Amino acid sequence: MSNIDLASFLQSIEVGGNVADPVRCAYKMDSEAAGSDMRASVCLGQCNCCDYFTFLESTLVLIEETRLALQIKNLRSEFAQDMGKNVGELEEHEWERVNKRILSELKKENKLKVYGSLLVLLRLAMKVDDKAEAKALAGQVTFWLVDSEPPTGDDAKFFDSLRERLYVDLRSALRAVVAEVKIIPAERLGAMLPRRPTMT
Repeated sequence: MSNIDLASFLQSIEVGGNVADPVRCAYKMDSEAAGSDMRASVCLGQCNCCDYFTFLESTLVLIEETRLALQIKNLRSEFAQDMGKNVGELEEHEWERVNKRILSELKKENKLKVYGSLLVLLRLAMKVDDKAEAKALAGQVTFWLVDSEPPTGDDAKFFDSLRERLYVDLRSALRAVVAEVKIIPAERLGAMLPRRPTMT
């Protein structure tokens, strides 16, 4: 592997298929485009990882964009079908079984992406030329799950409850490797990040 220029992976952050407003840039982790495929550049093929990472002063932030309400709806229908029912036919005690399976699946998916990202970062740290970047890549990590499609209407309270339970599960599952977990709505992302990654 030749040495890597981290700046070659810098891209505008997209959430929900649109560039974040205000525009913010971060390092794209899961691109498959030739010349900007971070995983391929460190010989990791198509391993699971987050969408982006950035530096926020002394912290490295992993960013994963998701349509959480849509994911939950799809999993809810899938797991209800596994029980031979439509969603509307579920009994109260069956709802809790389905919800536990949804939370388990979402926790597993995001845990895999965080651990895959940490492997990518470890390889990057060994290949970047800039010593400050190498040090930052091996520093404290936080994980932000960015929800680009928040629920509305009658289902909002239900999804808010599952989101809070997911936050608790992720914080517990990832506490050995990340300092903090956040689940944030996409419209808040721009205000939480600088225009470009900043290291101190």
